[in-house]
Amino acid sequence: MALQVTFTDPHDAARVVDALLEQADHIEVNTPMLARRYRAIADDIGDALDRDLPKPGPGQTP
Repeated sequence: MALQVTFTDPHDAARVVDALLEQADHIEVNTPMLARRYRAIADDIGDALDRDLPKPGPGQTP
């Protein structure tokens, strides 16, 4: 299954990642497989954000 979501603000995607990770921590004890899935989704979103960030210019640190 593929899902495409368009955020108008990159901070919205970062908030989704934070919420997924927070929820994964919360459910880890009772549903570890679902927690792992939430973390995997958060990682995928984070990777997509990293790909779309502008590259630092000369003299800038990443």
